[in-house]
Order: sequence, then C-alpha cells, then structure tokens
Amino acid sequence: VTSKHYPDRARYIYILNVGRTFNAMWSMVSKVIDPVTRDKIHICRGNAVAAELLSAIDSDSLPAEYGGTCPVAFGDSDEEHALYGHVQRLNGQI
Repeated sequence: VTSKHYPDRARYIYILNVGRTFNAMWSMVSKVIDPVTRDKIHICRGNAVAAELLSAIDSDSLPAEYGGTCPVAFGDSDEEHALYGHVQRLNGQI
C-alpha cells in the first residue's frame, strides 16, 4: 500500500560511522525492510567511508570531511540553507 503512495525516492542511503549498538539493532530491523530498499543501504565505517561515498558522489560535490574536495561543509551550502528556511516557513516557524 505505501509503495503506491510513497514511491521509492532514494538511489542510495548511507549510514556512516555507527556504533556497535546499531549493529545489533540493524541485524533485527534489516530482516523486515523490503529487499529493494535494503540493497540501497550502505553502512560505512572508518577508512571505508570516503571510498564508499566517492563511488557514488563526485569528489567536488563531497565535503572534505567525508573525503571529497568540496570546501563547503556538510549542511552549510546555500541550497541547504534555503531548504531549511523553506521548511521553517512551511512549519510556521518564521
């Protein structure tokens, strides 16, 4: 039912540098996630983070803190600020 109303929008989902508690939770939760969605989820840790992200994101679009060459920090681009402002307006917070 939900797939008719909420079409799959994500090409990939990256979960970065999670702790051991997440592993236990993921082993249970992943069994009930639709296989198509589950295959899009990439859990990356440590040295594998940059390589995994760079396999799907151009280096100049990936912030340096994640292994790219973009000088703008994650969450600090003009587009992200505009989106944040738009969401606040929609929620009546401004």
